[in-house]
Amino acid sequence: MDGWTDKYTRSPYCAVRISVIHEWTFKVLTLALEPVKGHTSQSLCRFMKGVLSEFYPDYRNVLLFNTTDSASNMKLLSTLLRHERVDCTAHCLHLLLTVDVDGLSKVPELNVLLQKCKDVVRALHFKGHVIQLIEDITADMEMFERIQNIIQILDADDYNPIAENVNEETEQLETEIRPCTATTERRHQSLKNSVCTRWNSVLLWWNLLLTCFNPENEALKKIGKFDQCFDQEDLGLLKELRSFLVNFKDMTLLVSEWNPNL
Repeated sequence: MDGWTDKYTRSPYCAVRISVIHEWTFKVLTLALEPVKGHTSQSLCRFMKGVLSEFYPDYRNVLLFNTTDSASNMKLLSTLLRHERVDCTAHCLHLLLTVDVDGLSKVPELNVLLQKCKDVVRALHFKGHVIQLIEDITADMEMFERIQNIIQILDADDYNPIAENVNEETEQLETEIRPCTATTERRHQSLKNSVCTRWNSVLLWWNLLLTCFNPENEALKKIGKFDQCFDQEDLGLLKELRSFLVNFKDMTLLVSEWNPNL
């Protein structure tokens, strides 16, 4: 079970998924994803009983376990439903990495960098086309430089004693050029901010920022945001943080799989 509030209309929602063994096969099914009257334990209890009675008329005779985050309303909900409750492992991992005593949010230097990243994403959120244009120009310049190097090698020796190597590099270059010249479709990019309740969104966020590091700086300069440009110290810290967080990715994927795990 999970609950959240739509940030535009402030409508409270609740979702219920169930895992069952049916004919010796593990199944994960979504029973409900609906707006509710509120996120109080009493309101959610009425909602849950309605959902369960619709799919399991004799649910009171079935041994049920539920998994929720550690919010007080969810804990009380389990008590009201008389279900055995299991802490959400992914949520516990999120708290460990972001909220606990030595979590990401407790390190002042990281908070400064996180805020800087948020400011950059906010400034460039609707400037994806600018970043894409800069990436295309950079790729073209690198390609032209490689072509120029090959021309210089060929001009340097009329007998071309290293023709074999040049041919190999030329073939590789042609292979790289073909998809570029054949592709006329332009994809729109937009930077997304992290989600405060999902630590792995921070990892995805930093991966994207690092992938477009130089184009982002150029785009910031184009719109006059020179003070928000990343420096080499920011780059080094972002790479260290990514290396640290990626170690927890496998565990998050494990508990998110549609398979029974111990």
